[in-house]
Amino acid sequence: MNTLPTFTRRRAFAPWRRFDDLEAEMDRWLHRALPTFEATEEFGWAPTVDLADADGEYILTAELPGVKPEDVDVNVEADSLTIKGRKTEERKEKTKEMRLYERRYGSFDRTFSLPRSVDAEHVKAEFENGVLTVHLPKREEAMGRKIPIEKTE
Repeated sequence: MNTLPTFTRRRAFAPWRRFDDLEAEMDRWLHRALPTFEATEEFGWAPTVDLADADGEYILTAELPGVKPEDVDVNVEADSLTIKGRKTEERKEKTKEMRLYERRYGSFDRTFSLPRSVDAEHVKAEFENGVLTVHLPKREEAMGRKIPIEKTE
């Protein structure tokens, strides 16, 4: 009777494997727990933003490459700032077969909570070279004032 040999696979000792397993489990957990922004019509995408605290105002800049200014809405309502818009795909040549597709298209919507120190009545926005800049002036009372020190004799 001919029997085939049985092969068993032995794993090499890998002390860091447990960390790799933990990292993979954390990734799975985060993907389930956090919303994702994919480049699809259904989910849209999220522009990257910077927020700076300058003298007398906050300045929010959002990168919106390929977005036209007329396709962007900036709204201030109560204590929140909302930036909405849409980036449409314009393919001039339809015969190309895409091999890699990383650019994102579709709707976007970002909402930011405003501190009470922002003067919502005087918010201004400008758009240049694919960058949206929103100026959020601080209220007069939020900027503070210097208190003179009196000498006492």
